[in-house]
Amino acid sequence: MNNIVESKYTLIDENQLRIVATLVALTMVAYVFLGYKSLLILLIYHFFISIYLSPSLSPLEFIANRISLLFSYNLNNKETSEKEFALHLALFITCGLIVLELFGYIKLESTLILLLVIWKIVEASTKICFGCKLYQYIKKNGIEIISL
Repeated sequence: MNNIVESKYTLIDENQLRIVATLVALTMVAYVFLGYKSLLILLIYHFFISIYLSPSLSPLEFIANRISLLFSYNLNNKETSEKEFALHLALFITCGLIVLELFGYIKLESTLILLLVIWKIVEASTKICFGCKLYQYIKKNGIEIISL
């Protein structure tokens, strides 16, 4: 059982997080223009592997790790519960995209794609993570997230 209530602190490379957000946004844009459903499956694989196994097994994380080696490290000791919540949220949205694609709800799918692309572009260009902010808001209002 995956319990998010516990606070987990770990070293996080912020450059790598921004590169992964950029790669997710680029993958979504490529899906919009090319229409390959395999790109959505790649994103689902990325989010699922990053949450439940090891982020190093994700192809997007692997690419981001190699790119971030070129830059100086910006390691911070941060709570990872927020990022884990954001990954769960992105996984849920991406799975929703596959379902909407299968049932032919193109307008709703396009809206969710736009939401995810904006989310990841803002995360890549600034240090603002919408999923993390939502987690903080939920926690501030006294709602306890036990398990996702």
